[in-house]
Amino acid sequence: MNVRLHHDLAEFTALTRPLLAADPVRHSIALTVLALLLRVPPEGDEPAPVLLSVHRDGVLAAAALCTPPREALVSALPAHCAGAVIEVLAATHPHLSGAGGPRNEAEAFARCWSAYTGASVHQRIAQRVFALHRLTPPVGVPGAARRAGATDLELLAQWRQDFADEATGGLRPRVRPATDQAQSGRRRCGDAVGDR
Repeated sequence: MNVRLHHDLAEFTALTRPLLAADPVRHSIALTVLALLLRVPPEGDEPAPVLLSVHRDGVLAAAALCTPPREALVSALPAHCAGAVIEVLAATHPHLSGAGGPRNEAEAFARCWSAYTGASVHQRIAQRVFALHRLTPPVGVPGAARRAGATDLELLAQWRQDFADEATGGLRPRVRPATDQAQSGRRRCGDAVGDR
């Protein structure tokens, strides 16, 4: 098993996208993060993403990525590949904040990380993916849909923060004020996916 640490985001994305896109629900966060990184790459003193691929007999077998200080995304990292990835990660990024992904992959990664580094392991949050099969529009709701404008930025930022607090139990950092984002004309990767 061979683990490669990538420094070229476009190359890593091209290599791993077929693996991730084969199950877009399972890998939705990883696919979203890669798409956002391609659109808005880190700049200045922002840490570079950590991009790892695992190859067996020259064939891609697994992938993991991380946008420090956020946790590693391990949805495409089967348990039997976790140890090899952890050897590389522990040497290059020893202060990893955690792992996120489907329970089996995340728990296997956490157990291996703990065994390798001595770090303690605990579950911070459990989430599920839900599918909407049929949308029934609400009736009897006052008001009408309209496009948000500049005067709505504070309200939208508050709604977003309220959602992040409820969805993550307050584990995510505070959302940057919407006016700062609007003035800069840029969105950071984490800001676009609930500070994930």
